[in-house]
Amino acid sequence: NTAFVIHILDACSAVLLEGGTEEQLNKYLPALCRGEKLMAFSFSEPEGGTDLSKLSLSTKLEENKYVINAQKIFTGLATVADAFIVLTRTEKGYTLFLVERSTPGLSVGAPNKFVGATAIGNAVVYFDNCIINKTNIVGRDGDGLNVILKVLPSILILDAMIAIGIAEASIEETIKHVKKREMFGSTMSKLQGVGWKIAEMVTEIEAARQLAFYGAELFQRNDSKAPMIASMAKWYATEACVKVSKETLQLFGGYGITKDYPLQRHLRDALALTIAGFPTDYHKSFVAQMLLA
Repeated sequence: NTAFVIHILDACSAVLLEGGTEEQLNKYLPALCRGEKLMAFSFSEPEGGTDLSKLSLSTKLEENKYVINAQKIFTGLATVADAFIVLTRTEKGYTLFLVERSTPGLSVGAPNKFVGATAIGNAVVYFDNCIINKTNIVGRDGDGLNVILKVLPSILILDAMIAIGIAEASIEETIKHVKKREMFGSTMSKLQGVGWKIAEMVTEIEAARQLAFYGAELFQRNDSKAPMIASMAKWYATEACVKVSKETLQLFGGYGITKDYPLQRHLRDALALTIAGFPTDYHKSFVAQMLLA
């Protein structure tokens, strides 16, 4: 859960670094790095989810200020954030705003009861006639989606790395377990079927790691393939994490599904990762589109 929290802050920082003004950077980045402030990223709405084309025209320019009326679902850190980066639609298009928690009209609902990533304070955020100054725009009016797309590969790579970390934690616990657990006259580690399973899972984790590293290298080089490889890495690593978490839980038998062992938590967090950062099917469609365009 710590990794999930840091990831949200990294995503907000990346957006600020790409589109933020000098004033915004000076005000928020040092405080975020020192852990003095927390920030949340709000973009999905009930009608569209990851389909941003259905984002409502929720923000209007009135008397040289913007007025936001929107409901944003699935906002990580919403319950504790000091400020929000909010993707809305104005008459010029998708626009990012920095909105302080103390802004009149902003309110946060009860935390969502997720099965995984349970400690990140994910909740609905309501904007009811929130009046925002032009100086709170991140980037330019109508340019919000471009800002997000430029930093998205780095965000997806971090999703992949979290998945790899969870999978590695599952494997480490399992290797300790099978070396001690006796079954059919020897420890489980002596059973060929168990050994093969562990070998296969470690190979999948390593493949995911190398794909993520490759995506990170391409992103650093500003390579045009970076978005596609980042999507591949996120999709492959998170699905591999689910597979590894499930298989390792099975190797613990009945103990695996008790809360005395971390395997069930790893599986729940792995399932959450296949949805966060756009679901697996979105990435499959994106990769196909890039390959077949």
